[in-house]
Amino acid sequence: PNKKAAYELTHIVYYLSEYGKYDPELRPEAMMSLEYTGLVAYLDQNHDLLAEVCTAIQFAGGTPSQIWVEDVARAHAGIMPVPAETEMPVMDAFHAYLVTGWGQAVAGAPCFEAEVPQGGVQFVDQLQAKSALRGLSEFLFDLGAARHGDWSGMRGRVIPFLDAHGRAIVQRAEASSERFGDFFEGFARASGS
Repeated sequence: PNKKAAYELTHIVYYLSEYGKYDPELRPEAMMSLEYTGLVAYLDQNHDLLAEVCTAIQFAGGTPSQIWVEDVARAHAGIMPVPAETEMPVMDAFHAYLVTGWGQAVAGAPCFEAEVPQGGVQFVDQLQAKSALRGLSEFLFDLGAARHGDWSGMRGRVIPFLDAHGRAIVQRAEASSERFGDFFEGFARASGS
């Protein structure tokens, strides 16, 4: 997964659609790329990117997975502006707060309702969602030649290996897209798929 390319893909859709004013008339392959990017973002619990994908899908005339939309809403509600602890700028969750809020606004849902304190502010992600992407990737890598891209055949090996949190994320990712099996085939990077 290439995060830079993923963000560029969403931004291309924003520009082509003039931020939702026009149908960018994306080919089915481009919509599939957005969906696969959303699956990677969901597995990684990267709500910043997931929100951008949901917004891009909407700007392209599609409907993002309800599971993703709910996760973006939960992430947005979990980011809180708090008084800054130092005067020096810190890396915080501001961009995620901004993008998840924007995604909420595009979807017509409540957003930016957190009370902002006076003075210096930093944005704290109270949920700090744990990724399942690394565990899944490491498991597939460790399988070596035994790895294959058939999700129906690999599911029984992957799911029991993951911790409870990772299992829940992978199962929800699977439920979020009818293309999960096709996504997994490419993701597994197995020559004997």
